[in-house]
Amino acid sequence: MPSLEDADTYLVNGVDLRSHAWWLEVAEGLADAPEPRGDDLEIPGMHGALDPHAADTAARRRYGPGTITFRMGVKGVDPDTGAVPDDTLAEYFTHLDGLQRLFNTRRVELVHPRGDGDRRATARLAAPIRAVREPSSPWFGRFTAQLTIPAAFWTGPGDVTASATVATGGVLNLAGFAGGNAPITDAIIDFGPGNNPTLIQGGTYVAYDGVITAGRRLVIDCGDWSAGYGSGAVWSPDQGAIGYNPGPSWFELDPTAGDPPAAVLTHTGGGTMNVMLTAPPTYLTS
Repeated sequence: MPSLEDADTYLVNGVDLRSHAWWLEVAEGLADAPEPRGDDLEIPGMHGALDPHAADTAARRRYGPGTITFRMGVKGVDPDTGAVPDDTLAEYFTHLDGLQRLFNTRRVELVHPRGDGDRRATARLAAPIRAVREPSSPWFGRFTAQLTIPAAFWTGPGDVTASATVATGGVLNLAGFAGGNAPITDAIIDFGPGNNPTLIQGGTYVAYDGVITAGRRLVIDCGDWSAGYGSGAVWSPDQGAIGYNPGPSWFELDPTAGDPPAAVLTHTGGGTMNVMLTAPPTYLTS
């Protein structure tokens, strides 16, 4: 049986699973990607089916909640034979109780340390914890915890900010999000002074139909559909002047579109305009 010291580990509410388990399965079933939602439409008289999400200007399919299943061997059980010597029985129950406490909480904060940076998710227990304790079983002390990730995706350890000051049609380089493979719908987009800015990625855009005067900034939060002034002078942006396509999010960044991914800023009135985009990179799995 592989040792956990030689394999991946996870932190659960800040506790390294290596403190309670000899081994952890890190292959099939440990980190499954959430399933896309939305069916094709069968139309009478038409061959095949219509994919309503196929066009570049159509909203992409949404994802269901994420899942992750931990299977591990509790310390106190011999990792090779499954036996529990008399002098380790108390240790086994201590670690079993510790694992139950870790996973049976309202919020389970997961961290997967990786060579390319941690990935994080907030989860909850999806099913009663199973601990196999039949003495005849070669998996005596096998512990399984099935978790649901309501927000669907894993994120990087912190926010990434991309910034550019460009003439109309200039490029906002989003290389900091390269490597991500899940759509980002909760970005904070910060426009500097200028006229009628539009941030475009493929068939997706968000725009403000109006003037952001000198000293002001327009900050739109795509996660909660709010608009504010950020670090600029105080003013009241007209939220009704914000346009977007295709929705339902104000802006959905696709980190897989381009190498590196990028967006284009257009505006009117001449000169240059500043735009910043801030969000955590997102991933389908840990």
